[in-house]
Order: sequence, then structure tokens, then C-alpha cells
Amino acid sequence: MLKTMNDVGPKLSEFELDSLEKKLKTRLPKDYRDFLLQFNGGEPQEDTIDFDGDKINISGASIGYFYGLGTGSEDIQVCMELIGDIIPDGLIPFADTPEGNYFLISTRSDSENYIYYKDHEVEDTVDFSEQNNKLPESIVKVSSSFSDFINQLYDLND
Repeated sequence: MLKTMNDVGPKLSEFELDSLEKKLKTRLPKDYRDFLLQFNGGEPQEDTIDFDGDKINISGASIGYFYGLGTGSEDIQVCMELIGDIIPDGLIPFADTPEGNYFLISTRSDSENYIYYKDHEVEDTVDFSEQNNKLPESIVKVSSSFSDFINQLYDLND
């Protein structure tokens, strides 16, 4: 469970989050909005999560940094500009790993608030299709909600 966050961003307002949602053309899940209002990104001490990533040969990952707003290169909007064209619509990057992979939160109606892991080294052979609703091979489900995701984090050194 996340207990300690270092290097957090500047305090956010509801207005700033509303503006972000307008730019992203989506509504962020409430638990993720609350997280941004509390921390606005940062480096978690409890940074490791285990998940079933068999299809990409991984069993978990560590978070390098949670993205925020106005946080330089760790800004949600900056990240969307960089990788928005390689992830399906409705998935928003909210954290990265030291290896350059991403954690994504879904704002899609069929998977709202689900958390996914995107491995940049896995080559996708099939693009996401609204018709078959299959995610690319490089994206695996991690958790059913942002709150569950946060509660599953632990410090590998403990």
C-alpha cells in the first residue's frame, strides 16, 4: 500500500483537473482525481506491484514516477504528446517504470478505471480495434481500479 510519496508536484485545484479533462476530452476516474489532488505526481517509496503479465513474460514492475501536472517531463500532458499515438484511445499514461514502460488508466466505458501496463519493447502485431475490443499485445491488465492498484504497491526492500 502506498504510504510515502517523495518529490510531489505543486498543489492542484479542481479547476486545473477540469482543464486537463477538457484537453484530454475525457473524465478521469474519481480515485485518480483524488490522488492527483493529494500528490500531483511523485516518486513512491512503495513502488513495486506484482501482476499477471504472462503474455509479455513479466510478473510485475516498479514505478519510477507518477505523472502530475506542471511537473516538467513527468507531466501527464507531455507524456500524452509523446506516446498518445501508440496507445489506444481512452488509455492515459499516469506513471512510468525505470525501464521506460508505462502504467495506463482507462477512461473507456467498457473498462473504466482499469489499470494496464504497456511494455515498449513488445512489438504489437495487431492494432487495437473498436470492433474486436482486443488490446495490443504490449498492454496487459494490472488491476480493476486505481485504488486497488495503489493498495497493491509495496516496498521491495521491506
